[in-house]
Amino acid sequence: MPLGRFAWQTRFVVGAIAVVLEAQAGRWPSPIVIALFVAVSYLMPEHAPAGNDTSR
Repeated sequence: MPLGRFAWQTRFVVGAIAVVLEAQAGRWPSPIVIALFVAVSYLMPEHAPAGNDTSR
């Protein structure tokens, strides 16, 4: 899925824009939540497709 891959690779840029826009609008809980989701997406490893166990 080329668009899915592109979206996953640009999540930092999109997340940063969302945080800035929400902060400028004065909605402070949402920029914190958005930043947490972006950070968690970088901390989680990418999942391998089902049935493709490469750990053996």
